[in-house]
Order: sequence, then C-alpha cells, then structure tokens
Amino acid sequence: MQAIATARAGQQNAPSRRALEHHVTSHPIDQEILKARRIPSVRAIVIPPCPESLRRLQDILAQSELDAGALDQLASSDVAMAAALIRQANSPLHGLAQPVQTVGMALTVLGLRPAAELLSAFITRHALQVHSPLLEHFWESSQRRA
Repeated sequence: MQAIATARAGQQNAPSRRALEHHVTSHPIDQEILKARRIPSVRAIVIPPCPESLRRLQDILAQSELDAGALDQLASSDVAMAAALIRQANSPLHGLAQPVQTVGMALTVLGLRPAAELLSAFITRHALQVHSPLLEHFWESSQRRA
C-alpha cells in the first residue's frame, strides 16, 4: 500500500508528458519530427535492423588496411553477393579477355575499395525490402556511380 501511495505521489510531482514534449521539442526540427510521428503511415514504417553482413563489412572497412581475404570470405558467404561482384567485374567496362569466375578474381579486377563499396550498396539494398519504382531507380543510379 505504501508503494502505491509513493508511486502516485511521484506521478503527481513528475512533469506532464506535454511539458516534457514541449521541453524536448523546442527546436523546430524536433517539432516537425514529433508531428510526423503522429501520422499513422509514418508510424507504420519499420526500419529493419542492420544486417550481420553489413556489420562484418563495416568491421573490415574499419581496419587500417583492407583485408582481401576477409572481403573474399564475406562475399563468398552469400551466393547473391558473390554473383554481384563477379557480374560487375565481368562488365564490358573492364574489357577482360576471359570472364572472371571467382570472388577473388573479381576483387582483383575491381579493386578492394570499389568492391567493398559495391558490397555495401548490395547489402543495404537487399536489407531494405521496399518495392517502389522511384527507389529502384535510386538504387540503380547509385550502383552505377559506385
């Protein structure tokens, strides 16, 4: 009984939620964010967690020197990632006499940094399963620039 009375007293002394919102949202951008959060369609947006493969790639990129073996192992761990690297390495842009057939060869042709950027774009694109023609155009143009 004492605990309930203490909790109620604490609630009465605590600032109201409205007062806290006003205090926290004194900056105009905070007010816009708060307003947007009240819209049902915005509340329905689910941001997926960072995929484990992207975390592993970030760990590789955080090293002082890129580790070709670690990149090869990461890309080879997923058939779609490996295929994306090999496909990019076999593009006419590189003018190879013979097609690339392994992830290691693709890393050599592309270079470690561009290959890592391609993997980052690939992982991010596949983590965000949003089907929109505008988003597809965005991803395609981003990948061409990478």
